[in-house]
Amino acid sequence: MTNRRVVNALLGSGLLLPGLAARSQQRTSRLGWLLGSSPRSASFNAAFERRLRELGYFDGKNLIIDDVFAEGKVERLAPLARELVARKPDVLFISGPEANLKAMSEATNTIPIVVCAIDFDPEAKGYVKSLARPGGNITGLHVQQIEATAKRLELLHNLLPSARRIAVLSDVFTTDQLEAARKAAQILRVELQVLELRDYPYDYARLVTQARATRSDAMLVLMSPRVFPGRESLVAELSKQAMPAVFGLSQYVEVGGLASYGGSIDAFFARGAVYVDKILRGEAPSGMPMEQPTEFDLTVNLKVAKELGVKIPQSVLLRATRVIE
Repeated sequence: MTNRRVVNALLGSGLLLPGLAARSQQRTSRLGWLLGSSPRSASFNAAFERRLRELGYFDGKNLIIDDVFAEGKVERLAPLARELVARKPDVLFISGPEANLKAMSEATNTIPIVVCAIDFDPEAKGYVKSLARPGGNITGLHVQQIEATAKRLELLHNLLPSARRIAVLSDVFTTDQLEAARKAAQILRVELQVLELRDYPYDYARLVTQARATRSDAMLVLMSPRVFPGRESLVAELSKQAMPAVFGLSQYVEVGGLASYGGSIDAFFARGAVYVDKILRGEAPSGMPMEQPTEFDLTVNLKVAKELGVKIPQSVLLRATRVIE
């Protein structure tokens, strides 16, 4: 019996899912994957790859995954992007800050690009004509980090209503978020102390000590791809200085941060795999609307709150999607 006849027989018997049956008859596809600051083993990257397998794509079998890792070095992005394009992939996947998409969009304007835009607005930056109808070779997901920044500062204000001076950790990737934080601070009538992260890897001990020395009451940590890999070191320094802080991802709270507010990055990366699947099936990225989060998670660490002497308001606890005790 031929392979095709075997597939048809299994499909007819209900032992093979239609999606997997279709995939078994397709040619081997090629995916180019530009990793910026986090390795392929990071939880959100693993979620993307796991969803690909659920959709019937298996690396080394019916899908060749070419991944390159910039290790957080911006100067490596452009040559790595060109390297991926030279391998002639069917689709490209990138995530994180604008620098990653900039490098890839300059390397090709024809190969479909699926982006998980973490730290910027792809429409405002001109990479797509609109989120509803991108119009070019770029589509994917927009995590709305800038809009969520104001909510994070508001959360910090709710947790510490007497705080009047808030330190803000910011680097080259968070300029848009910083502007949003400044506007929110005016409304909340709090003063921001901007602590610039410059030399990478960052010296969190010095910056947190500086925040305490200049009498900041708490800290807002903006979403940067360079900060996330060092989150345990940052949270440890905050703990030493008894400095309450709010973050954009629950992973910070899981390692000892006070609270976080934002969409699930793992879930978004998994949705990125769906976009890759659609493109490999023949859909054009120009007509594929970019998705935005409809739900945001609020995570609170009650153990840390007790250690810091922070009383979590009932209104915050009622809104929390996850409470760590």
